Amino acid sequence: MDNEERDNESVGYRTADGRAVRVSHLFICVALVLASLSVAGMIWVLRQSRTLPGVSGTITVLWATPTVTDSESYPGQLVVKFGNPKSLIAPAWNGVVTSVARDGTVVEDGTALVAIDGISRTVCSASSPLYRPLGLGDAGADVLVLRDCLAAITGEYATPVDASDVVDKPLVAEINSAADIIGAPATGVFDPDWVIWTPSTGWTVGHISASVGQDAPSAGSPFVFGEAGIKGAYVTPINASLSLLQDAQKQGDHVTFSAAGVGVAINGLGIPRLSALRRLLRARFGSGAGGAGSVTVSGTIDVTGPRQLEVPQSALLVDGSGESCVVALVSGEDVTIPVTATAAADQGNVIINGDLTASTVVALNPYDIPRIRSC
Repeated sequence: MDNEERDNESVGYRTADGRAVRVSHLFICVALVLASLSVAGMIWVLRQSRTLPGVSGTITVLWATPTVTDSESYPGQLVVKFGNPKSLIAPAWNGVVTSVARDGTVVEDGTALVAIDGISRTVCSASSPLYRPLGLGDAGADVLVLRDCLAAITGEYATPVDASDVVDKPLVAEINSAADIIGAPATGVFDPDWVIWTPSTGWTVGHISASVGQDAPSAGSPFVFGEAGIKGAYVTPINASLSLLQDAQKQGDHVTFSAAGVGVAINGLGIPRLSALRRLLRARFGSGAGGAGSVTVSGTIDVTGPRQLEVPQSALLVDGSGESCVVALVSGEDVTIPVTATAAADQGNVIINGDLTASTVVALNPYDIPRIRSC
């Protein structure tokens, strides 16, 4: 191929340092097409050329992700009512805090919530707290509590139904094993300050009032505060009736309440989903939500119809019988999905209804796919 032929296929320019660069006309065309498509406010994806079954040669298909067009927002407010939060009391610790569990930790037997002077202090649920050191030969009802706390620390030692209330040599060995696990000296004597007593487990830490490098929490003071239990929560529109939510649910619309950058799905009665509600409260208040008994959060109610989407006019295929459809990419296959065009939109786009979502990928040039000629 001579120089004149090469010049017809590419264009050249020089960089600031004098280097000559040639760019393919095809590359420039594709770049211009993608740039113009992105202006339409949609996400465009270029699919590689590929050989289609029964067709000689290859074709290039451009694919687009539709845009949801029927989303509307209304001002609203969220009201959350809380129950009384749980808390844990600090034993008689002396030393410096060397680690602290994260907010959101679930309080269970054996959970290490803080470390004092490098010794992990773990949760033990029992009928009563331990109050004295226990070693070989000590006896009493608290020895049975000791066995339960050792089981919580080691995760291996199960308390027998007929367990003795006397500290014997096997129990001393378990005390030393527990000491090794939490980083305490293995002296054969159990220190009650190794454990944090609680009458109940299964709740979530909202905040721990302790910081690494500071003195241990003072004896008898609450230092672990649980997330307040949510007794009830509801969302109401502002300057609109609750029927707004009920009508949206009947139409199959997706409704969310958004605040602090977090969206929470709500039903036709304005009741939010609990797991996402927790995330919203943490984003809005940190660990302090629930202290006032109830909170009110202002935000927006977003109503989105899941089936009404906007696509380019070129993506709409109308066959000889007058039926319309789009070609969607489903599990790597080109599949026709019947749609109904409901209105024209800006920039040459069209509003369609069909079995689509905002994540459906449709072909921009379905007429270029030889084997697809009808819906």
